[in-house]
Amino acid sequence: MSSADRRRRPTPVLSLTTLCAIPILANRIPATVNAQQTSSSSPLSQRETLTLLYNTCSGPQWTNADNWLDDDTSICQWHGIKCSNVNNDADDHDHPVIEIVLVDNNLDCTLPPEVFYLPSLVTLDLGHNAFLDVDFASMEGPSAGDKMQHLRLNDCGLTSLDGVKNAAGINLKSLDVRGNAIQGSFPTEVMSYKRLRSLDLSYNLMQGPLPTDLGTNLFRLRTLLL
Repeated sequence: MSSADRRRRPTPVLSLTTLCAIPILANRIPATVNAQQTSSSSPLSQRETLTLLYNTCSGPQWTNADNWLDDDTSICQWHGIKCSNVNNDADDHDHPVIEIVLVDNNLDCTLPPEVFYLPSLVTLDLGHNAFLDVDFASMEGPSAGDKMQHLRLNDCGLTSLDGVKNAAGINLKSLDVRGNAIQGSFPTEVMSYKRLRSLDLSYNLMQGPLPTDLGTNLFRLRTLLL
C-alpha cells in the first residue's frame, strides 16, 4: 500500500446527529529508555519520558527532530518542547515541560502513556500525524494529566476513545480529535471533564443521538463540533 493510500482519510459519515458547530450557553447545555522497562506507576524524569517518546515514535524519521537526545542541550531547546522557568544554566529538573507541539512531524507509534504523566504538561498537540494512535485504556487514571488544559490529536490514527477519561485531570478545557476513524456512539467519558469549553469530534465515524444529559454535565461547553 502506498503512503498516499495509507494517509487517505475515510469518507466522513454524518456523525452523531449532524455535522455542525453548536454554541452552548453557560446556563445550558540513561540516554535510551525502553517502553518495556517503564510504566505509569514508575515515574520517569522529564528527559527520560521525552526520550521514550522519541524512541517509540520513530524519532529518526521525524520531519524535525532538532536537538532531540542531545545530552548537551536542555530538553527545553528540543524541537516542539516549551518549558516554564527557562534558564539555560539550570538543570532539566528546574524546567517544567508545559507544552509538547509536534504537529505534522511524522510520528509513527502508539503514544507511550508516560507522556500524559509529565507533571506540568498543559498542552499536548500532536495533530496531523496520520500513523499516531493512543491507547487511552492503558492509562491508570487520575494522576495523569492533572494540569493538562488542551489535548489535540486531530487527523491522526485514532479508532477509539475508550479510557479517554484517564487522559487528563479536571482542568481540561479543549479536546480536539477531529479527522480520525473513531467509531461507535458519542463518547460519554468526555462528560467527566466538567471544565471542558471546546469539544471537536467532527469527521469521525460515530453515529447515534447525543446524550440527553450532555448540557447538564458539560455546562461550561461553548463549542461542540460533530
